[in-house]
Amino acid sequence: MRIYVYIQYANLGSSAAHDARVQVLIPDEMSFLESTLALTSQTGSVLFFDLGDLLPGQSGAFRIILQAPCDIDLLGQNACVEAHIFPDSSCISSTMWSGAVLETEGHCADDVVHFTIRNTGGASTQHATYAVVRNDELLLQAPLALSPGQETAVSYPGEGAVWRVRASQEPSYPGPLHHSTAVEQCGTDSEGNTNSEFFHWFSNDNHIRFLSEVCRPYQAAYDPNDKQASPTGYGEAHIIEAGTRIDYRIRFQNTGNDTAFLVVLRDTLSPWLNPATLRPGASSHPYRVELSGRGFLKFIFDNIMLPDSAANEAASQGFVEFSILPRSDVPLGAEIFNSAAIYFDFNPPIFTNSILHTIGEFSFPTQVIDIPQDQESIRLKVLPNPAHESARFDWEAEGIQFFLLEFWNASGLRLRQYRGTDAGFNFRREGLPSGLYFYHLRLQNGKTARGKLLLR
Repeated sequence: MRIYVYIQYANLGSSAAHDARVQVLIPDEMSFLESTLALTSQTGSVLFFDLGDLLPGQSGAFRIILQAPCDIDLLGQNACVEAHIFPDSSCISSTMWSGAVLETEGHCADDVVHFTIRNTGGASTQHATYAVVRNDELLLQAPLALSPGQETAVSYPGEGAVWRVRASQEPSYPGPLHHSTAVEQCGTDSEGNTNSEFFHWFSNDNHIRFLSEVCRPYQAAYDPNDKQASPTGYGEAHIIEAGTRIDYRIRFQNTGNDTAFLVVLRDTLSPWLNPATLRPGASSHPYRVELSGRGFLKFIFDNIMLPDSAANEAASQGFVEFSILPRSDVPLGAEIFNSAAIYFDFNPPIFTNSILHTIGEFSFPTQVIDIPQDQESIRLKVLPNPAHESARFDWEAEGIQFFLLEFWNASGLRLRQYRGTDAGFNFRREGLPSGLYFYHLRLQNGKTARGKLLLR
């Protein structure tokens, strides 16, 4: 199976970019076949392309063809391709921004998900927070205090779920408000299955001008004329937060009986979208874009010479991408619908499916439960107790054991949940008010311990 990757680049600055180059990271299971721009070098799954000097306003594009394995087990899994352009310095700044920059990364090793959050900026975080989400369940949300160059790490048993870590940037950060990473296909659940359903529910929020990542699921046969969006949104209402940029992708295919000379895509934007934030993106063929009236958007492919699918199935397909932000005054509960009409020459239009997003706030399920009673107890030390900012939990474990450490308040509301594989844990207060808390530790072998922690 051939995979086509299209990369666009541009120098949007006011001075020349010398010795520009693009670094492309492809999935391990794919191999490089060819590209319209000469491949400079390759190291493992990393491809390098030299662009030379780019003058102000200069832009270009190239296509990469990859070979993906014909493996039915890959269906539903996501393949991610990342492109990074150098030089990657930016002159965008803000006098109100502290200077801290949070970046996240994650990977799976031995069926355990490992996340790292790192401060790559020049100042300490002051108001940052981070969250860990398992499928659609919020496991942890807490303040994040990191000095420049400092990092924090969390690990969880994969259990076949989709895991995501999300770090919020400091106020007035000159870029996306969050940085997040998702990991899927790590381990299996109790029935030996994995789940990729939640991978595209949330936005990665990493719209950095010099770095772009696209993740698409492996699919079998599909409707050749359709519309997709990322993120898909949370739950049945497809909820996204205000300020979330939406990436749209329109796919088309000439299934007629002759070559198409002109293809026009018409997209009437929702009144809740801000046309001023429109960013035309990658495409399979050169195009013109027109925006008129109240969001009447057109992508025009002149002289596309698109063969019909019977004559050349692979060459009969095309696509275009664009991204856009909701209006700043969009109210909670507003529904954003979007679809497109595809015109091949002078034939009647083909209408794509309609995409729905609802502006809202994520409401993760929270449980009020009874603290379970111990079964077989283990020896556990908690020092210091009472504690101020942190406490160390140490216990005896036979070999590597997954652990689950939970905390409740006096009302029986579960506040925190930590998972990992160590024989100890550094608990940090991270904004919890003074008071008495109950903890419960469970190991993979069924042993447990519980007690009280007093925060002063």
